[in-house]
Amino acid sequence: MYVVLTCDIVHSREITNRLEVQETLKSVINQINLDYSERIISPFVIVWGDSFQGVLKELKNFYSIFERLEEELPFNFRCGIGIGTISTTISKNSMEMDGPAFYRSRGALEIAHKNQRSVWIQSKNKSFDQLTNSLLTLLNILKEPWTDRQKEVIHYRRQGLTYEKIGKRIKTKNSNNITKQAVSNILKSAHWEEIRIAIETLNNLTFPVC
Repeated sequence: MYVVLTCDIVHSREITNRLEVQETLKSVINQINLDYSERIISPFVIVWGDSFQGVLKELKNFYSIFERLEEELPFNFRCGIGIGTISTTISKNSMEMDGPAFYRSRGALEIAHKNQRSVWIQSKNKSFDQLTNSLLTLLNILKEPWTDRQKEVIHYRRQGLTYEKIGKRIKTKNSNNITKQAVSNILKSAHWEEIRIAIETLNNLTFPVC
């Protein structure tokens, strides 16, 4: 079972600085291709002008890749994830391949657009899809209200920094460092611990054989 991620930029026709956006997209997906090279069988590339696509060997850590895209791309996008077989020869160029994994990825992307979801998953197992998409939807709802300050603190926390070190990197309006307690309060208000557990669950998902 392969995993195909097909994403496209929201309201791409309204973007005026298209060249700059495309160069940024190329830079981000090229770095992801390097960082996750062991998990990618067909590197992420730009397809159809305002879309991009890549193929993973397995489901593990798929949400880490989605989050990297979400954090580093300066525009909104939607992502359809398809799980399934590939009918053609495996190729480094995803445009040369086809099969159920690709059909489901495109179908999931259509559902994501229709229901205004940032990411949607589709496989042959409806129970798996229902549970996974419920978790993805809840995560999206919890993360959507994050402020820039919350995103900044969480970014450093993801890197393994202690509360004290995070506080030293973040300044208040008066150019003072924030306290460890303030860092703790910011993480609690963002529901970070609950979200972290949900993300860990998604990144360790395995697709049921039956």
